[in-house]
Amino acid sequence: MATTSVLLGSSMGLEIVSGLFNMNASESQASALRSQASLVRAETAAEIERYKISASRYKASQKMAYIKSGVQIEGSPLDVLDETARTASENISAIRAQGEAEATKLTSQARQVRSAGRAALVGGFTKAAGLYAMYGDFGATKGPGTGMYNPGSNLNLYSNTSELGKRLGF
Repeated sequence: MATTSVLLGSSMGLEIVSGLFNMNASESQASALRSQASLVRAETAAEIERYKISASRYKASQKMAYIKSGVQIEGSPLDVLDETARTASENISAIRAQGEAEATKLTSQARQVRSAGRAALVGGFTKAAGLYAMYGDFGATKGPGTGMYNPGSNLNLYSNTSELGKRLGF
């Protein structure tokens, strides 16, 4: 009977430890995904700044070309410069939206991974509780030391995991 208790306790402990390891691994993976999302946001901001500088230089070169050729910056030349500014603004919005979409996707994946880790932890406790519920009163039959599981014995079933946790000392 002592061997059975040791095996039961070990099995329960291994289920809980397995859940903890899975949760820790998931937390690490979720943290890495959140870091990637932050990096994507930072890279997007840097790309936007580089594009703004490039667009500004291009617009300035257009303006200088018009001035050097003696063309007044009004009418069609002004329309061209306005179109350049509008296109740059649209491109910046597209870069920002693409970066934010990628960061949001990574953040969502991090939440999913973290939830899976928590589910693994709960699963470990649930499996341990199931083992205890099935075999916790192993050998508690009314016969003289039969050492066999008897569904009609003093099997204690618990209404919720917190009650079981108290019984197990968690």
